[in-house]
Amino acid sequence: MQQDNYVEKLLKHLLPLQEDILRDERQRDDVCPSVGKELGRMLHLLILATRPQKVLEIGTSMGYAAIWMGTALKQTGGKLITIEYHERLVNEARINLEKAGLSDVVSVHQGMAEDLLDELEGPFGLILQDGGTRTYKETLDKLVDKLPSGGLLVADDVLFAIHAQRERPKQNMSDFNRRLFERQDLFSTILSVGDGLSLSVKK
Repeated sequence: MQQDNYVEKLLKHLLPLQEDILRDERQRDDVCPSVGKELGRMLHLLILATRPQKVLEIGTSMGYAAIWMGTALKQTGGKLITIEYHERLVNEARINLEKAGLSDVVSVHQGMAEDLLDELEGPFGLILQDGGTRTYKETLDKLVDKLPSGGLLVADDVLFAIHAQRERPKQNMSDFNRRLFERQDLFSTILSVGDGLSLSVKK
């Protein structure tokens, strides 16, 4: 689309490393696509605007989104904790974050988000949910509990509810979206960026 091409030309990465990560992802079949430049820049902007002391990410992958957020947090003095299940991706993310000069800002934890959330001390001013679709509904209550009033929950891939090719991810995201918008302690919206993202603020 002409509109997408126009936006793509305007938006720039902070580091050449980010282009390398996206290029690597496109050549592999063992890595889920990252959030992309639009959402990456939005996360960077949200952190600069709200200046949270602690940020949490579910689904590190190779560290693409963590670089966007970590670079902003380095300016504001905050910290990022990011959770990834697969050991090989944990190792790759740590290498990429070290290359980006963010090892002192971003801490990568390996394990199941459902288990590790009980061990992490909040509150987190911003949380990004970008893990496997099955974790979205299962972790929603815990993630909201980790938010302070005014804290932000950003969830990627929410339009898998209509676009996913396989039935399980489609159902997972449909269930998550329904529960998200049923919550009275959040005010939420959905933006059709990439595979869709929801943005929620805790009341």
